[in-house]
Amino acid sequence: MEFILILKKLEGDLTIEEEVIFNHWYEESPEHVAYFEKIKGYYLRMNDFPLN
Repeated sequence: MEFILILKKLEGDLTIEEEVIFNHWYEESPEHVAYFEKIKGYYLRMNDFPLN
């Protein structure tokens, strides 16, 4: 579940409810922050090299 929310967060597609859930999850632990930053790094690198 959190992976989908992370992708939606990175793409700016979270609903208000999802934003609340994401923020709660994100602030819950340093491990969540680290996980988000790791996925964000992968996401940004992938978008530097479009597949099309």
